[in-house]
Amino acid sequence: MEIIRNIETFNPLIASIITIGSYDGIHKGHIKVIKEVVRGAKKYNLKSVLVTFDPHPRHIINQKDKLPLLMGIDQKIDILKMFDLDYLYIINFDTDFSKITPEKFLSNQLIPIFNPKYFVIGYNHHFGFQRRGNADFLIKYFNQSEVNVKIVKPISNSSNNISSTKIRKLIHKGKIKKANEDLGSPYGFYGKVVPGFGRGKSHNFPTANLKTTEENQLLPKSGVYFVRVMINGLNAYGMCNLGVRPTFEENEYAIEVHILHHGIRSLYGKILKLEFLDRVRKEIKFPSVESLISQLEKDKKYCLTLVGKYN
Repeated sequence: MEIIRNIETFNPLIASIITIGSYDGIHKGHIKVIKEVVRGAKKYNLKSVLVTFDPHPRHIINQKDKLPLLMGIDQKIDILKMFDLDYLYIINFDTDFSKITPEKFLSNQLIPIFNPKYFVIGYNHHFGFQRRGNADFLIKYFNQSEVNVKIVKPISNSSNNISSTKIRKLIHKGKIKKANEDLGSPYGFYGKVVPGFGRGKSHNFPTANLKTTEENQLLPKSGVYFVRVMINGLNAYGMCNLGVRPTFEENEYAIEVHILHHGIRSLYGKILKLEFLDRVRKEIKFPSVESLISQLEKDKKYCLTLVGKYN
């Protein structure tokens, strides 16, 4: 997959099949759209193109209340590499770009550069100034041309259509297993290991303290989670505490991971990926450090019983 960031130096394609979207989270509905693009490219001998934005459009349009992201651009790229796409065009979304009408976006950029023969779009996607570009707009816009527009219907779970908005709400409430079901893969993010207070080591529960690499990363509801940790391409399991450590009368939010495997050396400065697999319990203020350690032992024992489920 070739990544395009500067369209000025890109040689226009003879023909393509294209989709456009923010693709935050890349859930089951997104995957359906992407697979349709790749399948069409192979069937009609076209180049497959996915167009997305960085930063997320809502971070520019509504800067006072930035949307918590399911994933940053680096994680998004890593996932998209798995789909056999030919090109990923990442548009630098800024205030000027936010004012471009969908007509000008198509006529000035997408059509002359990518020459689309097929346009694939999710049923509820919007683009362009005031979100005027959508499925109906594309059908009318290409009505007199040879460009075919395919609208991909939503994927539903037991009660609702799957969407990034609904997945965010599930994660915010700590309903991580349900969120993972809608995503089609475990929810996770990248974090850099930073120095902590060192209490965990003194209590026989050493932890890696993380700072998310994405500034606006959505975090699950505070509590203890069973997680998978990716370190230098290797997988390990652990338990992660999200919260303010109320037993120690603190108010600074922290992400702490205790890795269940022995032999992991110092991780300071390394980038880890966390995948949240199951919620163990809510955040609790314990009456003493001893009662906290006792509960951590129980949490660890429970997490170890879950390892076989996810191997």
